[in-house]
Amino acid sequence: MAYSDWKEIKVDVSDILLDYENPRVFIDDSTQENLLRFLVDEDESIELANQIYLNRGLPLAEKPVVTLEQDKYIVLEGNRRISACKLLLNPQLLTNKETIKIPKIDTEMENYLRNFPVVLAPDRDSAEAFITLRHSGDRSVKKWSTIASTKRFVNRYRKGESINHIARVLNEKNADVRKGIRFFFFLEFIRNEIEWNEEDKQKLEIYKMETTKLDRFLPFSKKAKDILKIDFTPDQYIKTELPMEIFKAALKNIVSRIYLKNEIDTRTNMNVVFNSEIIEMCKLPLMNKGDGNTTVNESIGTKGTGSTAGTEEGPIGAKGTGPTAGTIRSANDVGRYVNLTGAYPFTNKYQKNKRINTLLKEIKSSKYKENRMGSMYLIRSLLETYTHEYIDYFVKDDMKEYRIKGVARERTKRSQKLRELIYNNIKDHLKKFYPQYEEEIELIEITFTENNNAAATRIINFYIHSQTQVPDYQELLDAWKKVSTILKCLDEILFTNMSLLD
Repeated sequence: MAYSDWKEIKVDVSDILLDYENPRVFIDDSTQENLLRFLVDEDESIELANQIYLNRGLPLAEKPVVTLEQDKYIVLEGNRRISACKLLLNPQLLTNKETIKIPKIDTEMENYLRNFPVVLAPDRDSAEAFITLRHSGDRSVKKWSTIASTKRFVNRYRKGESINHIARVLNEKNADVRKGIRFFFFLEFIRNEIEWNEEDKQKLEIYKMETTKLDRFLPFSKKAKDILKIDFTPDQYIKTELPMEIFKAALKNIVSRIYLKNEIDTRTNMNVVFNSEIIEMCKLPLMNKGDGNTTVNESIGTKGTGSTAGTEEGPIGAKGTGPTAGTIRSANDVGRYVNLTGAYPFTNKYQKNKRINTLLKEIKSSKYKENRMGSMYLIRSLLETYTHEYIDYFVKDDMKEYRIKGVARERTKRSQKLRELIYNNIKDHLKKFYPQYEEEIELIEITFTENNNAAATRIINFYIHSQTQVPDYQELLDAWKKVSTILKCLDEILFTNMSLLD
């Protein structure tokens, strides 16, 4: 949709929600109150509120951009402006000491804020190009920091979007998106996994860190790879051959000299950063190895990020099921498998449907990297077949209390789209009768919502109907991981119920 098709509407400022995905905001507990508090403390919302009052509103060219998500207005561009307007309309959102800094508005100003002019974008993805233009380059309104830019990638990545998809939507290079996500995860590890006292931890808030002082040295330099044995897992987390206590100690030494002691800046020689102390520290565990033994690779997750950590393949479970804090054994490199079922195994217990049996046999035998379009068709066909098989079983009249309602008994008469059948009918049925599958229910909630551009069915259908685009193997892995996770649940329920009848 062209910008000329976007509509200007008027909305009560109090009905507009601040964006939880605002890349400039860093909070652990994502609530509207905490979002507003961060913007007040870190982004001068009180000062802006006074400017808006003195100017009797915003300039015409500064209308915020909002979109509708789950029937609520979310501000995509202009979070600071909306926060300032909220303060004018309701100073009680602030502390008692702060309220005196907010001018008391008159009836005319209140009417303006109750009928606030905004631009309505059709969805989040459509607004990305405009948002990028606003915050990038020399003429930007308020240029994004490196941290904000990389967090923008991470926000989408943690929702399950593949790197290829993020790069396409944001008009970035795949390599830049991947590098940005890795860098952000590395900063989270420094901040959350290394032990700091409270004073130092405050200085190392991620959004306050001057990344130019760090990224020349860590984590991508040749020295970092050679001495600290840094590499990355397929899900973009750091891994190392060093024992974790040694790795953390070496990182703490370098980070302290950069940010706390100010001994290192962008002009410091690389050999000064990776000095003899660091080299000897990292040599020690290698000297103690037994003959023929290798140090175990370790992948590093983070904690305290306020969000479930995603992977390139996308999160598969409920909140808190991502990589755990501290050290974990590195996961298998799913990309090395020839077949999708090697990367994410699936064996159907329910074998009464010949089409399901045949589709799975073909998926198991197909080399998905060589047959990308064929594999995508197989995934969609399996998802569709299981969906209708599950509904077929539970729309029977004799199911009584377990019956799925609102769906035609005959497949040919069902008017709902595949996404709607999964999201509206199967998800609700699972919630009511099989709540133990809470992770699968949440996965459906996350990946099959109507306005989610990372929704599995939307991505699958995009490639099936596109005349020019072909999925990359990571997107196939992503689609299979999500679909197979949900289908295991349906398979188990069908198998159990049919076994009881036999």
